[in-house]
Amino acid sequence: MERSIFFSFTRESDSSNSGFPRSQSVLDAARQSIVCLHGSSYPLYQRASNWRGYENVKGSGVSFDFHRPFYPRPFGEVEIEKDLSFSAWRELLEDEKDQHNLFLESLVQELVYTTVFFNRFISKLQKPGSFRVGLGFFGLNNFFVDWAGFAAMDEIENYYDRPRLWRLKTANNDVQYDESGIGFPYENPPITPLSNIVLKLIQSIKGIRRTPLKQTEHPLCISLLSIQDVIEDAFNTGLGQ
Repeated sequence: MERSIFFSFTRESDSSNSGFPRSQSVLDAARQSIVCLHGSSYPLYQRASNWRGYENVKGSGVSFDFHRPFYPRPFGEVEIEKDLSFSAWRELLEDEKDQHNLFLESLVQELVYTTVFFNRFISKLQKPGSFRVGLGFFGLNNFFVDWAGFAAMDEIENYYDRPRLWRLKTANNDVQYDESGIGFPYENPPITPLSNIVLKLIQSIKGIRRTPLKQTEHPLCISLLSIQDVIEDAFNTGLGQ
């Protein structure tokens, strides 16, 4: 697999008594749940018209491949399992790929908009339950991270003492940050659980502080209120579409 970003919503409990819906019903519900914002669509930046077909997998689940014109392989894939657990991965966008740079605010917004999509999807199919929500990366260790849009917990007054060259530092090539026990469909947006996912991700972001004698690595410290503000703003935008 190429370097990629993935999202997952894994069922932990089932609050309904019905079985898996027909594949066509899953397709219809997915197309009707797309979140469209400012010319982009979520999940995976795919418009409803791109959800044309599916393949049956694992007996009763379905999967969707998304292609780009003149591109030799799928840009991304969505898989929906028989219990309506949902997973989606995409390759890097051009800005991410060319600059080896992750844009934290955009990633958090994408996580929120995908959560809005999934909430609509589960609501339409009337299969409520508790899910573990995750945001993960494959092959992105040591990528630069742009965290513009967030506020540091401790602002360093001296410009020359500020860490720089913020990078994602992970122990493994394949990493996921997740939170359990999130109910779908929800009555109120799960701002706190998603904030916890982002906090776990931020703990993997390190910056370098250089002095004439040495350089040291420092963790990124973003205020929880700042994270919640970004997530709440994204929900307010996504829920209005």
